[in-house]
Amino acid sequence: MQSSVTLRQNLTQLLQHSGIPQVWLLAFLFISCSSFAQDDAPESGDIIPSIEQEAEINEATGLGEEEAAVTGEPAAESEANLSVYESPIDPVDTYLDAIEDAEVMNGAYSMDLADLYLGLGNSLLSKQEYDDAKEAFQQGMQIVRVNFGLNSPEQISYLFAVADIESILGNRRLATKVLNDIYAINSRNFGRKAPEMLPVLSQILTWYQANRPADSPVNTYEDLERSGLITGEMAEIIELDKGLGHPDTTGIYRRQGQLHWHTAKYVLGRGISVEPGVIMATGKPSYSPRVKEVSIKSHFREGRTAFAKVAESVGLHETSTAMEHAESIAQLGDWNLAFGKKQAAGTEYQRAYRLLAERLRSEQIANEYFKDPVPVRFMNEKLMAINSDPESEAAIILKASMTITEGGRALNIEILDPPENIPHGKIRSIGREISSMHFRPRLLEGVPKKVTDFIFHFPVGAALEES
Repeated sequence: MQSSVTLRQNLTQLLQHSGIPQVWLLAFLFISCSSFAQDDAPESGDIIPSIEQEAEINEATGLGEEEAAVTGEPAAESEANLSVYESPIDPVDTYLDAIEDAEVMNGAYSMDLADLYLGLGNSLLSKQEYDDAKEAFQQGMQIVRVNFGLNSPEQISYLFAVADIESILGNRRLATKVLNDIYAINSRNFGRKAPEMLPVLSQILTWYQANRPADSPVNTYEDLERSGLITGEMAEIIELDKGLGHPDTTGIYRRQGQLHWHTAKYVLGRGISVEPGVIMATGKPSYSPRVKEVSIKSHFREGRTAFAKVAESVGLHETSTAMEHAESIAQLGDWNLAFGKKQAAGTEYQRAYRLLAERLRSEQIANEYFKDPVPVRFMNEKLMAINSDPESEAAIILKASMTITEGGRALNIEILDPPENIPHGKIRSIGREISSMHFRPRLLEGVPKKVTDFIFHFPVGAALEES
């Protein structure tokens, strides 16, 4: 009898040269191969054609996905490519359905409902449906109050969300009231000086910095004042909880000093508040109940106290170096110099110089450290230190030649070789900005000295290149 392999080869040739439809011949081919395979295969062998044999058949016949579909065996890849349109699922509808089911199963005041309302509010907020989002947050907050009490801290996340919405809608006073409620709820539960107050105080401070930053042109004195009070409370709690020598204590006191600088700058820059009935004054106190007196001296004293705490804290660090301690003392001198207190500044500069010279046992190293003027860091944290690498991330670095006086003022400013792609008007603006900066002067044995032809590397930023 002719073997199945020989027959299969003959049938394949017939399929290639005949006009008979390929599908019919294919069916005949498989039936024939199966019959002959029973005679040719070993007793223990598999009667099913091998994968290699089937590949030979497909290659010879040119059978593709279209022919396979006719045989009733559609290719998997063709099925995968078939797409059925499905409308996008709206998370708001999903939350509404879940809320309805939760109410039926667990009641109208289950905590599962409160979580669902929080998710619903966030989904509505992302769609800028502010009124509906606010209603959802308030509904969730009400459920929390029923379960945990009117002044329960568990409702804080809902209150912050409501404050965000009021701020977006321009309701500044309502947003402030919500933040005051958050503070009051937590202080009643934990006590004003308790370490448990730190997370919420940090959240409130972060909220102010995000929504009403210190350098914002639409900021108000009241916003800066609240930020300063919150930072002061945080500093007191952290020092009591972790000790003066802890790095967190150093950081919060530095933050407090910077806020007092921004507040004093705000008062000096405006003179009169943008809010009716609130007048900024530095003279004699007013007896009018509608006038709020604000003294620059109070912010100077508070800031000086904060930076003195920074220096003391750094000195207590187990890992702080002599240069870090000396720098913190010099920054206290910078604070005094920025407010025109040259004698007090000189005292702190000499103290920093002596500490460095004594601990390193080298006056030469101390003089080397203080030989170059540096910008007062607490005014603008983005400023680059003189001794740092001028190559920074995607920034334009301008070189400016100038004179730095003993009092830290920049005079005779000249921008050296400015890039051609920066307009001349922008270059002049940068010169004016540098002239308004305060510098720590050169210190020789702790005594401020005048420096001429000083080269300052001023970081501009990549955005300036496009303007």
